[in-house]
Amino acid sequence: MDVHRRTRTIVNRRLLTVLFGIALISHIDRSNVSFAALDMNRQLGISSTVFGLAAGIFFIGYAACGLPHAHILERFRSHRWLAAMVGLWGLSCMTLAFVPNPALFILFRFLLGAAEAAFIPAAYTCMARFYSRNDLAGATAKIAAASAMASVVGAPLAAGMLQIDWVGLVGWQWLFVLQGAPAVIIAPFVARLVPYGPEQARWLPDANRRWLLDRNEQDDATVDLAGRGASSTVFASVIRMRRVWILGGVYFSVNLGFWGLIFFLPQIVKSGFSHLSSAQVALVSGLPYLVALITMIFFGRTSVMTGDRRWHLFGLLLGSGVALFVALEVGSATARLVALAAGIALSYSAIGLYHAVTASTLAPNVRAMGLSLVNGLGLLGGFVGPYLFGWLRGSTVSNTTGFYLFSAAFLVGAFVVLVAARHFPAASRDRDQATALSTPEPEATAL
Repeated sequence: MDVHRRTRTIVNRRLLTVLFGIALISHIDRSNVSFAALDMNRQLGISSTVFGLAAGIFFIGYAACGLPHAHILERFRSHRWLAAMVGLWGLSCMTLAFVPNPALFILFRFLLGAAEAAFIPAAYTCMARFYSRNDLAGATAKIAAASAMASVVGAPLAAGMLQIDWVGLVGWQWLFVLQGAPAVIIAPFVARLVPYGPEQARWLPDANRRWLLDRNEQDDATVDLAGRGASSTVFASVIRMRRVWILGGVYFSVNLGFWGLIFFLPQIVKSGFSHLSSAQVALVSGLPYLVALITMIFFGRTSVMTGDRRWHLFGLLLGSGVALFVALEVGSATARLVALAAGIALSYSAIGLYHAVTASTLAPNVRAMGLSLVNGLGLLGGFVGPYLFGWLRGSTVSNTTGFYLFSAAFLVGAFVVLVAARHFPAASRDRDQATALSTPEPEATAL
């Protein structure tokens, strides 16, 4: 086994496993509010509108603090800041169990998002120092898969925790306490487990460390020769790029529908199966996520085998929109759940594929800033979706209008992929052409 493979094996075992675990905890902590709402909303007097605001405000905190976290991590070149943020989001999650009113609930959801925003810049910049460019895509994909895994694991965990009634705390309070505790427990060890770079990795043998440092120097030299460009110039170019706004617009639509469904799914299930207990509703709500995990693997493999991304993405978004429309038309609650599960599973797969599309279609010299803008628009959709659904649900006392909203969001995303097809490469052979289209030349970037 050569030094490259040995190094990758060690890094996978000692670093990627830890990052995956932290990502799993973060996704559970951000979405557990959907299960807690089954009993919490009634006890705290939280309306559907207020719950939608509290669920979505997480993404406002996340969007506001992502860039400051990145600057702090780069300035101090240490992951002590990440360790502090892991502890803070764990405490914020646990504190949700004790808030006496909706206003404080909204505040701590915002703080949860602000703290969790530190993880992605820390994890991805760390992996860039430990993985070669060819290996980095696979590593980041595994971190992204933590979202689906968290949903699969989170549902049965929530079902069990919602049944606890001990020392004056009811089930939804124990849900926040027990699911926030792991972040608090691991926080003191994060800085050691997630080193800033190979220099701080005590678990890395000297030979492998030297190989990584030499490779990083070569990569840095390549970037320098390619030309970094002034950040203000790159920013101005990115703002003028039609491609970035198209990618961001689709991501906004997808996240609007996706996160609105995720945060309200248990309440939607409860409305169709009112005879079930909260714990049983949590278990039933986990079924769509299990289907989603299977479809993510299946469509991920077929897109690789065929080399196609454009038509996979179009089909998945179209299928999501149609499935939600079908869920409105069927009369049986069971059939509605099946259609809803299909919509969620297909949208999960679409988001996973979308990350690969955006990363591969932006030129290297604008990729970081372009992805920041695209992700920012997506986070805005993550706020708008739950808030609008909550408001519509509270105004109409029905899920129908909200389902039409989410169906339309996915269909709009599919339509944009279709009409702006040149911005979404159909196959691997189109990547060079797509990347060329995203290069910030004046004639190619003006709106």
